[in-house]
Amino acid sequence: MIDTNILNYTNIEELILSDNLLLKIPSSICKLIELEGLFLAGNNLTKLPNNIINLKKIKWLVLSDNESLVLNNSQQDWVEALKLNGCKVLY
Repeated sequence: MIDTNILNYTNIEELILSDNLLLKIPSSICKLIELEGLFLAGNNLTKLPNNIINLKKIKWLVLSDNESLVLNNSQQDWVEALKLNGCKVLY
């Protein structure tokens, strides 16, 4: 479980939640609009919050080792747009 108090710090630039066996992440994570690095590898995520596509400043996105993770169409487009802007995406 994520301590949601951390989500009150909207100026966070990097969030490392890898290897925590998380089943989900709260949609409030999408309020971290300054986020440049989001590391979610090694969890048990099956989906991401729909509004994650609002995170436009991401330069590093790591989704690997979430074997059941499925991105919806908007999220797939978001990942592709991030890649076009030079984001390093690992999944």
